[in-house]
Amino acid sequence: MNTWQLAAVALVVAVPSRVDAAFEESGFSARAIGMGSAFTAVHDDLSSIEYNPASLGQLRNHQVGVNYLRQLYIPAGPADLDQISLAGAFPLRRELANGTFGFAWVYTDHESYALDRVFHFSYGTRGFVEWEDSQLNMGASVKFLTRTLRSGGGELTPSFDVGFLHRAGDRLSFGLSFLNVNGPKTSGDRVPFTFKVGAAETSRNFVWAVDFTKREPSATHRPSSSLGGGVEYWTSTARWGSFAVRTGLSLGDRLRAWNAGLGWRIFGAQFDYAMTIPFNDPSPDLNHGLSLLFRFGEPAPERQYEKLLREEARIREDLNRALEAGEIKRWKFEAELEEQRRQIEDLSRQVSEKSSSVGELKAGLKELGDRHQKAVDSYQKFKKAVERSPQDKFNDEWAVYEALKAGGAPQAVLVERVRLLLRQYKDTGADLGPASQELLRLLRSR
Repeated sequence: MNTWQLAAVALVVAVPSRVDAAFEESGFSARAIGMGSAFTAVHDDLSSIEYNPASLGQLRNHQVGVNYLRQLYIPAGPADLDQISLAGAFPLRRELANGTFGFAWVYTDHESYALDRVFHFSYGTRGFVEWEDSQLNMGASVKFLTRTLRSGGGELTPSFDVGFLHRAGDRLSFGLSFLNVNGPKTSGDRVPFTFKVGAAETSRNFVWAVDFTKREPSATHRPSSSLGGGVEYWTSTARWGSFAVRTGLSLGDRLRAWNAGLGWRIFGAQFDYAMTIPFNDPSPDLNHGLSLLFRFGEPAPERQYEKLLREEARIREDLNRALEAGEIKRWKFEAELEEQRRQIEDLSRQVSEKSSSVGELKAGLKELGDRHQKAVDSYQKFKKAVERSPQDKFNDEWAVYEALKAGGAPQAVLVERVRLLLRQYKDTGADLGPASQELLRLLRSR
């Protein structure tokens, strides 16, 4: 074997069959992947730290999560990587720091080629600029990138992300982010600058989102664009927490795929799974993702209020059943009274017609009269117990509110509950003074 042949063999051995660009966009969590990675405007999940740091400011709970992704296809093209990430978010409500701080550590193993490590330090504002029913927020991330080649070597390189989030009301939001704005280089490869814009809408059980992404070229991948969209639906159970189903599409220059996922949330923990099925491969291997997320601190007022509404609906259903049973009992009382009335009329007619002895008729009439009076007294007591005054009903509802307040319910839930009582018992004659005073106290303490 001559020198040129030896060099060719050495080159084949040294160069891997698949070369992944440095720090290409590869997803972050199973929930995001299940929704087609359309996460630029989604603002209720820790995963936003990777897509738009401005979304972090909307988190209401402390969150910690861990993710594992097995990726054979990414938006920039074919890949072969395993990724593990750990992240956390810590909301603050201070005059000078009304927002959320976040961190993330991402470890990516490119099979037979390199190891990538990223440290994120991020911050997103809460209510940076506010209007009557909308607000604009900003966020930024400082990242430290390290790529270690299998052949040795490695260097630490800084990178920066910037993002914006506009919330129009409580449901609709728009996101804009610029990732790797300084175009850093590491191990001879340029980390691609990425531009993202997206929209999302959140209702009681549904979340839908859509994103457009534009990526600059890197050493091994051409520039690319992609459009992603996804839908998520949550359903709650009384005992086993909440369950979610997700689906989404990723349509781009280098990857076209269908995404699907499942989620389970219980006791502050959330488990998510996602898979990706590419369309542009005749015999594709599937991408998989697993995530575990923990939320700490005070529950979101909306979820607490939904739980209260479900409990109230259950109580009202029990009350309706009791009222139906009371109506049946009342009907029986009235039927019995009507039968006794007819018997008294028959006896009276018999007395007037002298069809029986006077003594027997008087004794029967007296016995029947006593029974009738007892039935009337029982009916009046039952009627009084069933037909309660508005004041009595209000007092019962107020006692339920006092128990809810003593149990530490969030202030937003208490305010909504008092307003509901005031609307429900308005113009009924009930004394609503305690509820009015309580509402003023709650509004002043905000």
